[in-house]
Amino acid sequence: MDKLIAQAKERGEKALSQLPADVLRISNLCDSLSSDAGEIEKAVSAETLKSPGVNGKLMELKSAATKEVLSALTSLKAITALVKLLVPDIHDGGNFGVGIQMQAIKEIDAAIKSLEGFLEEPLAYHEKRSGLLEKIVDKETAEQKTSTTLEAKEEKDKGTTKTESTTISKPHVLEDSKEAVIALDVKFYIKFSLALGSVRDNLMLVCDFVKKNESKIRTPRSSGGGYGF
Repeated sequence: MDKLIAQAKERGEKALSQLPADVLRISNLCDSLSSDAGEIEKAVSAETLKSPGVNGKLMELKSAATKEVLSALTSLKAITALVKLLVPDIHDGGNFGVGIQMQAIKEIDAAIKSLEGFLEEPLAYHEKRSGLLEKIVDKETAEQKTSTTLEAKEEKDKGTTKTESTTISKPHVLEDSKEAVIALDVKFYIKFSLALGSVRDNLMLVCDFVKKNESKIRTPRSSGGGYGF
């Protein structure tokens, strides 16, 4: 058990020390994304019209957002474990620092809950988009026909032949159907962008709270200083 506790503390310390760098990296990524609605719609719609089957620009952003959310959740849970392991045994009096520890855990848990909500978004996007694409993408169907040779003189000469053909149907596409796909792509591009901003902000707030209260979090019953970042 002692070994597992030591490993958990080590993971938490590592995650805690990396928070400032993580916040800076994600902040730079957010800054590289346009916040202008017109620019977003123009860029995303161009990509959608180029290849309705998949929007490459949006897929890149979705992958980046998903990666950062998962990384943040891993770090936050490691820090939560660290803080919980720093909580001392129950003691009468002198528990002000313990209250700070509990508040830190509460703040981190709120950040985790906020980010976990994003994990439903990629599935929701693909489910909605596939339904819209069915109305505009050409459908391909394969047909197989089997026939029997009846003119053979002997029973043993009888046989079957199979022919296969492929038919592509081009549905009548309403302009609104195309616009619906574009609107969905724009909507989720903005959602994925906001998700990155949420990761940045949640990590920043946790980092700020821990830094301001580090001495009480690390030594809740001591007036001594804590470790610097």
